[in-house]
Amino acid sequence: MTAAYRERVVTFGVSRGLVGILTGPRDAGQCDAPHVIVLNSGVLHRVGGNRMHVRLARALSAEGITTLRFDLSGIGDSERRPDVGSLRESVERDIAEAMEYLAASQRATTFVVMGLCSGAFDAMNAAVRDERVVGAIMVDLPGPFQTWRYIAYHIGRRLLRAKSWRGAHAKAAFHLRALASSFTPERNQDDSGRPVVGGRSRESRKRVQGQFDTLLGRGVRLLVVFTPGVETNYNHRSLFRTTFPRAAAHPALEFEYFATADHTFSRERERTRLVERVVAWMTPYRRRSSISRAYAVSVPR
Repeated sequence: MTAAYRERVVTFGVSRGLVGILTGPRDAGQCDAPHVIVLNSGVLHRVGGNRMHVRLARALSAEGITTLRFDLSGIGDSERRPDVGSLRESVERDIAEAMEYLAASQRATTFVVMGLCSGAFDAMNAAVRDERVVGAIMVDLPGPFQTWRYIAYHIGRRLLRAKSWRGAHAKAAFHLRALASSFTPERNQDDSGRPVVGGRSRESRKRVQGQFDTLLGRGVRLLVVFTPGVETNYNHRSLFRTTFPRAAAHPALEFEYFATADHTFSRERERTRLVERVVAWMTPYRRRSSISRAYAVSVPR
């Protein structure tokens, strides 16, 4: 069976040092959907954990939607940038260049940005910066969820376990620091001017709420997905609603909690659920698509 999508390697950016895979429908049809940009999760290659990004891009192509999954500078096949000193600036330039590439080569005018973990952090920031972003999909967004409820859920599961009482003083101090940090902005370690290394800083609750307000006020659609896979970040279904009640109640934001998934969706059934959920969320963008829903898998890249 002939695959219902086309894939090709692309290079772009000022020095053509960024490398990605452009996946789109074999039959272009008529579809005004935004182009989807899928970002790296940490230092994982553009295929994503357990090849999630590959599967997602091919499923979206069956809906007439074109996807670019690419490696940020210094990850996978992409060259490291010599012209920036902070991780945040490097990521911002990479995503901006991905949009410019799609605008020039595919005539893209609007975008949906997706990422898991650090990729979710980068997707939110990209959506805030660029008004061409009309949607963002954020999976396991690192956030200030270490509230009293978080601590109560964490301790409640461990009260009757003898080993949980070992080092109780140190554990209590850790959670109190986490609770305090959810209200107090931390210094952005990735804006320090040092070489492009390190991870993303956890933002304060006030700042993240402001980002949600900006996006939802602009009419950006959001899909927020959490798992219990990183318990130090998120450990109960209700945390998003109680931490950001205004955003959670907004009609443009959809929330999902995958209670049995791990952080990288290592189980096949959970990957299938996530792909199906993202494809369904993208459906409103398919107003004039004439693409068949069926697709086949070709030789993986």
